[in-house]
Amino acid sequence: MKALIQACVLALALSVHGQGYVECISTFPMNAAGGSWQGTIGFTFKANEAMSVVQLGVFKSVADTGNFDVGLWGPSGMIGSVTVTPLSPETNFTRYETLPVIASLMPNEVYFIGAYVPVPISLHFAGALFGNTFEVLSTITDVGLAQDTTSPTLTKPTLVNQGEGTLPGIVNFRIIPEPGLGLGAIALAAFVARKAFCR
Repeated sequence: MKALIQACVLALALSVHGQGYVECISTFPMNAAGGSWQGTIGFTFKANEAMSVVQLGVFKSVADTGNFDVGLWGPSGMIGSVTVTPLSPETNFTRYETLPVIASLMPNEVYFIGAYVPVPISLHFAGALFGNTFEVLSTITDVGLAQDTTSPTLTKPTLVNQGEGTLPGIVNFRIIPEPGLGLGAIALAAFVARKAFCR
């Protein structure tokens, strides 16, 4: 009986964990090419509230061409990294890999995400400079194009001059929003199940 309760709670935990993922970039127009790019390319943003990043990804149009190292950096340095391949699981227009450890983002802190591109590729871009728009999480602001061209490996990128408001079509990430609600639901399920079996 106890084992059954534990199995039910575990199943709910996995369900809440899997269904709660939300993409950072939800809409991106694939109609604006921006020349040839190489090095670590991505974007910077400010977190307006606490968030838990669980996966990093590369746009499918890029990921299908090879393997790409993707990193996430905060005020104290790299928070986590993954390698995305043509076989990585796909969600909408992005292929993702799960971080070994969930990355906790703090409110009002600036973060950078980027993928290392070993050979020049053509990327799509979105923003006012390209006459189109994109949609990102409402919990982030100050999005801007970031790049590093000096290092031959994955390196923290920096904001490109006049890159504010521009987003490159290469990296994405997924979060678990309001993780406390998921844990609360699991705790409530455990309590209800225990009460039911103790009658």
